[in-house]
Amino acid sequence: MKPICSHGIVLAACAAAAVVVLHTRTGEALDALVIDRVGVTSRVEQLEYVAAYLQMERGKANELAAWRGHAQITIPWDRIRRIDFVDAELRDNAVVTTKDRQRVIVRLDPSTEYRGTNSFGGEFLIRTEFIRAIIFQD
Repeated sequence: MKPICSHGIVLAACAAAAVVVLHTRTGEALDALVIDRVGVTSRVEQLEYVAAYLQMERGKANELAAWRGHAQITIPWDRIRRIDFVDAELRDNAVVTTKDRQRVIVRLDPSTEYRGTNSFGGEFLIRTEFIRAIIFQD
């Protein structure tokens, strides 16, 4: 899967949907276990984040963009251990746990999607509103 925008960086000139290949600051692609709301766990390689719109001007391919209260924040993907999603109707709908065990309560857009390659060698696609948790693999 190739990103719509050059080098996986979200640019204002990109098409309606911006695709970001999740990677570390050193450029390594991220793999994860994705658990959906009915409890099905899928191993996903080369996870990509598909934003329905440009969330933040300063968003980068190696950072999760979120809202914390009224502030817009970013967290580097390679610092994230897991993301737990709670009720999409709540103002703060996710808890990000970092590798050093900090817990950050944030708001993520439930209409965005994650996609990648499933363990069977095919495609994987899920909307954020249907995810219970994403656990990043070391």
